[in-house]
Amino acid sequence: MASLFPGSAAVNERRKVAMPIHAEAPKPDRVTLTLPVLNNASRVIFLASGREKAAVLHEIMEDGNPKHYPAGLVKPVHGHVTWLVDRAAASLLSEQTFPR
Repeated sequence: MASLFPGSAAVNERRKVAMPIHAEAPKPDRVTLTLPVLNNASRVIFLASGREKAAVLHEIMEDGNPKHYPAGLVKPVHGHVTWLVDRAAASLLSEQTFPR
């Protein structure tokens, strides 16, 4: 499970397999796998739902991740990334990226 948030120390971690994440209320504290682990996985699956995810999803998938969102940094060396998204989250994606 990944809970990598922009600006968190876990995004830049290169040695540890997992790290604690202390989130602000109302989000609970959690544990995240680090990018080295995710980028060595054979399969990574993202789930994005809701209109509030649309702009970030567009930036990651179509603009080349200019803000360096952690999800856009997950690029498995010998694996695959699969995105599971609903229509609301995909609403800003082109027909080429998200066929309707």
